[in-house]
Amino acid sequence: MSLFTSNSKNYQSSFKSNGIYILRPIIVAIVVLAVYQILIWCNFLTPHEGIAQQESNLIRAERYFYGDEAKTKFVVVGSSMIANIPVNDIGSNLFNLGIRGDSSVTGLELVKLRKTKPSLVLVELNGTISRKMNADLIKSFSYPVSYLSRLYFSMFRAEYRPISIFVTKLKKIKGDDNETVNVQQKTIQSELEKNIVKRAVQTNSKLLNQEEIDSLIKGANFIQNQISEIRKGSIKVVLFDVPREQEVIESPREKQIQQLIRNLFPKNNYEWLPDSLKTDWVTGDGVHLKSSDAVKYAEFLQETLQKKGYLSN
Repeated sequence: MSLFTSNSKNYQSSFKSNGIYILRPIIVAIVVLAVYQILIWCNFLTPHEGIAQQESNLIRAERYFYGDEAKTKFVVVGSSMIANIPVNDIGSNLFNLGIRGDSSVTGLELVKLRKTKPSLVLVELNGTISRKMNADLIKSFSYPVSYLSRLYFSMFRAEYRPISIFVTKLKKIKGDDNETVNVQQKTIQSELEKNIVKRAVQTNSKLLNQEEIDSLIKGANFIQNQISEIRKGSIKVVLFDVPREQEVIESPREKQIQQLIRNLFPKNNYEWLPDSLKTDWVTGDGVHLKSSDAVKYAEFLQETLQKKGYLSN
């Protein structure tokens, strides 16, 4: 009996000891996470923009999905072409949901998934609509546990990942974000850009083959279905295209794409924003506007939306 009692006491002691070893790291982890979240709430940690394209896209999507309703009243969806435009300068309630490497398909799907809907959605339409939806990005908003954790605790969002914040701060310390570019470097960069634009013009000199046409039509049909679903909620949907180098726009392939898209999205069924009268747009690669022209296009969008009564003056 005494042996049984002794063994029982040893077992209880061992159990308590193991329990402490298990609980200790859990408690430490909870404390560390709590402190990290408090630092975010107190604005001691600055969110970053992402150190890779995939991460930057996720950050942009999360900011829309978990953002303030007042800041997402109007939404612009599209590719990297619109992502490059500072549309947030147009108004504090206009959100840029341009996804780099993707198309409007992914942005429209996020609009559909979010419970709080915008009153206006601007949809970029061009050759990028043949791209497939970013399924991995969409899936990250489909799980209830991860959705709720990111909604209430911003430390779980991509913009507050410790390693990315550390790398961003390290770059700023080293001066990588504000490098001085001398005249020779500017000249070399300018020549490189001219060559890239030339290649873009050459690429667009060939007409679409049947497979590419079918891919565009398939993408257009998918977007048409998305727009139809979004419109059911009394949401205004307006289509537009981002300007590019004039040589690219006037190329045979680009003209073919524009004509095909206009036929698939006719003005009697869809509202289009007018194209800018400016034709001397400057890009670095034929399609993405340089920062100065990106600002000019943002100003054009602001003026156009105000004339249509979508934005207040």
